[in-house]
Amino acid sequence: MGTSCTKWLYQPKTICIILTLVNLLNYTDRGIVPGSTNEFDRFISKNLGTSQPDVYLGLLQSAFIVGFCIASIACGHAVHYYPPFFLCGVGLSVWCVAVLFSGISFYFESYTFLLIARMLSGCGEASFQCSVPPWIQSNLAESQAMWLSLFYTAIPVGTAVGYVYSALISESLGVKWAFIFEAIFMLPCVFYLFAVSPKYPTLTTHSEDIDIGIGGRNSSVNDATENLLTKDTLGDNYDRYEIDSVNSNSKNVKGKGKGKGKGKRKEGEGRKEGRGRKEGEGRKEGR
Repeated sequence: MGTSCTKWLYQPKTICIILTLVNLLNYTDRGIVPGSTNEFDRFISKNLGTSQPDVYLGLLQSAFIVGFCIASIACGHAVHYYPPFFLCGVGLSVWCVAVLFSGISFYFESYTFLLIARMLSGCGEASFQCSVPPWIQSNLAESQAMWLSLFYTAIPVGTAVGYVYSALISESLGVKWAFIFEAIFMLPCVFYLFAVSPKYPTLTTHSEDIDIGIGGRNSSVNDATENLLTKDTLGDNYDRYEIDSVNSNSKNVKGKGKGKGKGKRKEGEGRKEGRGRKEGEGRKEGR
């Protein structure tokens, strides 16, 4: 029972469901600021002493883009060298810290602290968005369109949920708790991604490799694939290799031709000798 449950947790479809929930929660966070504009306006007016908080509110909503753009470059490079779910776990850990800091900033009554926390949440999201789509394409190839559409559907749905979630929490407990609860909800998913990470060390690791290990029953296929001499692998030496292979084949053909020619010559000589002997014996008998 335990083994079957463990295998189920490591299956690509199960992982994809969890990733979709993470994406949903991620974009629920995007709806918190516009979902509670009145409370954020009061927070900004009180801390910055301005009667026009709209500019600062817009800056707060779009601050995550700064961290997201910068971190995407680093995460897009790192995904080729580190396990994808390890990067997701690290990034979402940063996201949890950023969201928690967003809630704590209301206790500090600091707009600057809140702005930095919102930028940091974009850094945490970058690793997730750079790793998950290519992993889905690699491991769910037969139904990748369905799973990718489900994964990306979480973006508008999560944003819409964020509006409602923010308004409800803001009226009852205060908007700061909307951020704190998000961090709590995300933590189990972070632990799950770290647990799954060793099973999928690369983007191209498939589910069948989990039981047999890398280089199991597919090792012969991999070795054959690696040993294929194509134009891409040989580069400038391709033409020379092709000529050498043609020459070697032609030599083999010539060798076979020479062998056949020698055999035919010997057969002809043997026939001539046999005829000469019979003619000589016939002449002797006539005499």
